[in-house]
Order: sequence, then structure tokens, then C-alpha cells
Amino acid sequence: MKRFYNTAEYSVSPDGACVLELDGKSVKTPERNIVMTFHKDLAETICAEWQAQKEDIDPKTMPMTRLLNTRIDLVESEESRHRLMEEVLNFIESDLICYYADTPEDLVARQRAAWQPIQDWFEKRSGLTLKTSTGIQFVEQDEGLKEWSFNALKAMDPYRFTAFQSAIGPLGSFVITLALIEGQCDANTAFEAAQIDELYQAEQWGSDEADDKKRAKMLEDLLEIKNFMDLTGKKQLAPFAV
Repeated sequence: MKRFYNTAEYSVSPDGACVLELDGKSVKTPERNIVMTFHKDLAETICAEWQAQKEDIDPKTMPMTRLLNTRIDLVESEESRHRLMEEVLNFIESDLICYYADTPEDLVARQRAAWQPIQDWFEKRSGLTLKTSTGIQFVEQDEGLKEWSFNALKAMDPYRFTAFQSAIGPLGSFVITLALIEGQCDANTAFEAAQIDELYQAEQWGSDEADDKKRAKMLEDLLEIKNFMDLTGKKQLAPFAV
């Protein structure tokens, strides 16, 4: 799409919301909702994304706009959010950090060093014990794990949940994603924990350009999600009841 505007700014509505405007006209999400937020820092960053566009508008260079659109179009609706919660809960049933390699020993040691601190934190946070296995043998978790995880998702404010559901796909782990969202690890640590096997194989056998680009894009996305959380502030953690 060609750039069709000169200035990207925001106005403040009577209730204090920052409404994105292009040449004085409000902007709509893909679902035709008004792009708005009560977080001034996020609004300023989104305006900067739109102002930085060249002759052609490139959505890939506007991550904060994309995440806010997701929050408005998909997370605001109770029905849509519930559907997303059910989707991400699937990850808890076979979480990445519960499945260690059989061999080689140095890979297993790396997995233990990266995953054990996150597992320990999660178990203390939830009051539940994660069962682990080796290889591809399925391990059945505590029956209360899914219910606790559902309550954890339900307690998140819309911005935290938007960040969570955006990060869990690349990370492939409910537990690592929760640690990232709750500030127990940074984006780089989460990336390395989720990519241990891939990074190990790349060290042993080398990697091609496509794999390198894929990993670089994944880390970039995680850093953008972390920035989204920083711009929208941190919500005090609430206790979750099983």
C-alpha cells in the first residue's frame, strides 16, 4: 500500500484514550475497530512507526501497531480471548522443557542448565510439580496443571495476554513463555532456552542461511514483544487458585 498521509499523531479522547490519527482521521484495525490505547508511551511509539514509513507502507516494520491491533481485535472480545486461551493451553500438555534428550551428554547438560531454573520457578509459582521425561515418550502431567494454567491466563490483563499468545508459538513452551511474560527471564534467555536443540545442532553440523534468518526473526519478534510489555507497564501479579 502506498503511503497516503503526511502526519501520524494521536488525539486524547474525553475518557483519556490515545487515538491514532493520520492527517487528523482516526485509524481502524483490520476488524474496523478504532486504534486506541490508554498507554501514552505505546501511542507515541505507534505514531513513530507510521511516521517512519516511506513511499510504501510496510506492516512488517510496525510491530507495536500489529500487537495493539491483536489486542483490540482478538483479545478484547471475551469469546475470542477464550478461544485463544484454549489454543495456548495445548502447549502445557507437552511442554518443551519436560522432554530432555537421551544423548549426547553435553546437550542434556545444556538443557538442564537452561530449563531447570525455569522449571523450579514455575513449580514454586504454581505449587505443582512438572514431570519430565527423555526422548519422545509422553509424560502425563498433574491433573491440576491445566486448570492452574487457565487461571493464570485468565488473570492476565489484555496487554500481557496479547504478549503471551504472540510469544508462545515461536517459543513452543507454555512455561518458558510465562517466565518471559512475568519477567523471570529476558527475551534472549527465553530464545536460547527454546532453541537449545536447534542451536546445538547448528554448532555440530552447521546451519544454512534460511535457518539463521528464521532464528534471527524469532529473536527479533521476542524483543518486540518484550518492548510491547515495557510500553504498557507491568501489572502486579495476582494469586491463582486451582
